[in-house]
Amino acid sequence: MRADFFGKCALYPELAARLPDRDVLVGQMDGDELRRAIEGPAELVGLHYEKGLVNTILDDLGPEPGPGALPLLQYTLLELWERRRGQWLTVDAYHEIGGVWGSLAQRADDVYANLTPLQQIAAQWILLQLTRFGEGTEDTRRRATMTELLPYQGHAADIEIVVQKLTDARLLTTNQGETGHEAVEVSHEALIRGWPRLREWINENRTDHLIHEQLREIAAEWDKHQRDHGYLYQGTRFKEIHQWVKTHESDLSQLEQEFLQDCRRSYRRGQIRRIGVGLMTLVLAVLLIGGVTMMVTERGPFAPRIVWSSVLDFEGMTVSCLKWGADRTMYVGFTGGTMNSNIARSRDGGAVWEFLDLRGRFVWEIAPDPQRADVIYAALGPETPNLPRNQEDGLYRSQDGGESWIRIGNDLPISIVGALEASPTGILYAGSSDYTTPTQVYASNDQGETWSPLQDSPQAAVYHLNWTDGRLLIGTMQGLWQWIEDGRWVHLLKEERVVVMAAVSAKDVVFAGGTGIFELRSGREPRKISDERVRTLDVMPGSPPSFVASTTGGTIVQWGLDAQIRTIAYHDAFGKATFIYFVRVQPDVSGQFWVGTNNGLYQGKMKRWFERL
Repeated sequence: MRADFFGKCALYPELAARLPDRDVLVGQMDGDELRRAIEGPAELVGLHYEKGLVNTILDDLGPEPGPGALPLLQYTLLELWERRRGQWLTVDAYHEIGGVWGSLAQRADDVYANLTPLQQIAAQWILLQLTRFGEGTEDTRRRATMTELLPYQGHAADIEIVVQKLTDARLLTTNQGETGHEAVEVSHEALIRGWPRLREWINENRTDHLIHEQLREIAAEWDKHQRDHGYLYQGTRFKEIHQWVKTHESDLSQLEQEFLQDCRRSYRRGQIRRIGVGLMTLVLAVLLIGGVTMMVTERGPFAPRIVWSSVLDFEGMTVSCLKWGADRTMYVGFTGGTMNSNIARSRDGGAVWEFLDLRGRFVWEIAPDPQRADVIYAALGPETPNLPRNQEDGLYRSQDGGESWIRIGNDLPISIVGALEASPTGILYAGSSDYTTPTQVYASNDQGETWSPLQDSPQAAVYHLNWTDGRLLIGTMQGLWQWIEDGRWVHLLKEERVVVMAAVSAKDVVFAGGTGIFELRSGREPRKISDERVRTLDVMPGSPPSFVASTTGGTIVQWGLDAQIRTIAYHDAFGKATFIYFVRVQPDVSGQFWVGTNNGLYQGKMKRWFERL
C-alpha cells in the first residue's frame, strides 16, 4: 500500500486493528534496486539491453524518482519490449517512444490528435471521470461502469467510440465489473501523472470534480440503501450542491440526476413545512396578544391562501410557456441554464422534469394535439422581431411525446410564430407576433407540413390563438376576433387601441385581456372591467368558474362571473422576477397554479389555514 493512503485505513476499524503488528515498511528504491528491477525480468526471458540503455533510463529517472515514476517505468519497458529487435532492447527504440517521461504522453497525444473535435471533448470527459482526485494524496485511477460514463444529456455514441479508441491504444482497459456490467479504467496510472494535457485538465477542474466525486459517492450509497431519504442532501448543503448543478447538469449520470430530483422534492416538502409552522406561530401570536376569538371565515389569517414555491429545476431561467398534453403531460418552454434543451416535460404533475432534445433561442409557444397525446408542436425564434433569425428558429413537431423533433412548415411565411393552436378537428393554426410586418392567420391540415392563409383573415400581428367551444379566438393588434371553421369571422372586440393578448371562454361569457380586461356577453356591448394590462388569462374550473390573469405589473389577479377583481399574488411572491410570461391553472388539481417568469417557474397551491401548518 502506498504511504499516502495509509492514513485512510483508520476509516475501517477492522483493517486498522490488524495493521500495527503486520505492516512492513518498504522504502524508496535506490539506484541498484531500480537497475535490478529493469534488468532482472529481461534476463529471465533471454532479452538483452543495448549498451548504455539501462544507464540512460536510470539517468532519466533521476536520483530520487519518487513513486510516480514507477508506473511510467513499467509502461516504458512494455513499449521497449514491443519494439524489440530479435532479443535486443535498443536505444533507438527508447528514443523513438520519447523516453521514460515522454513515452506515454506521446502515445496519448497521437491518439487525441486523431479524434474529431466532439470526440476530443468526450475523451476529456471520460478521462476525468476515470480519475480519483486526491485531497492531500496523489490522484489515482478510478474504475467506472459504462453507464456512469454516459452523461445524462450527453451523446452515448461519441462516448462509446472514444472508449473503444482509447482501449485499442491501450490507454484504457475494459472488463466485466463485479456487478456484471462493463467496467472501464485507465490502463496505467502513469497516464494520470505523466500526460501534461491530462494534468492540465485535472488542475483546471479539481474543485468541480471533488464536488462531483462526493455527489457520485453519496448517490451510490443512497441507491445501495434502497434510496433511503436519510442519505439526501438537506438545508445549506443542498443549496450549495444545487448552485453547482446549475452549471454542471450535463455532466451528471442518470443515477445522480435521480438522486438530486429526490433531494429537490425533500427540500420542497421541508420548505412547505417551515412555512406552515411560521404561519401557525403567527396565528397563535395574534390570538394570544389580541385576546380575541376568531371564527374560521374566508377573511383574516384563516382565509385560504396561495403558497408559492420556486421549481428548482428552472431557477434563474426564463420560462415562457406551459401547456398540457392530451394525457396531462406538462410541457414547459424555457431559455437559459446549461442543459442542451429548451423544452421540458413532466408526467407526474410537476414533481419530476425531463429535459427534451430540442434546442433553440426562445420558445414562443407549445401546442399539444388535443386528440393525440404523443403529437406536440413547438415554435422557436428570436425573442424580439428586430433580431435576425438563425438556423434553429422555426416550427417543430414531435410524434413521440417530445423524444425527437422534426422541422416543419418550410412554406409558412411567418418570421416569428408567436401563436400556435391545434384544434380537435385536426387543424393546426399559426399566427405571427411580429408587429413590424403584420400577416394573416395560417392553417395546416397535414400536421404542419403545408400551410395556407385563412380567407379574410385580419391583417395584424397575432398574439393569441385559443380553440374553445367550437371556435377559434384570435387576439390581435386590432382587438379580438372569432373564427368558425365554416369560414365565418366575427370582430368581437374592435374598440380603438385595444390590443388583445389572451382570451378565454366559459358559461357564455368571453374575457379578453390586453390593454385592460374586457367582458363580452352575447347581445351586450363589450364592457371594460379593469384597466390592468394583461398578458395571459386562464379559467379556473368550477361551478361557477372563475378566471385568473397575469399582469404586466407583475401581479396575478382573479375574478368570477361577477367581474369583481382581486389580487391573489404580488410580484414579490416570485423572487427576483421582473416579468411574468404566463399564469396557468392545473386542469386536474383544484387550486393549483403555475407561473412562468424571467427568473424561473413557480408553483402555487391554494391551502386552507390548517393545511398550511
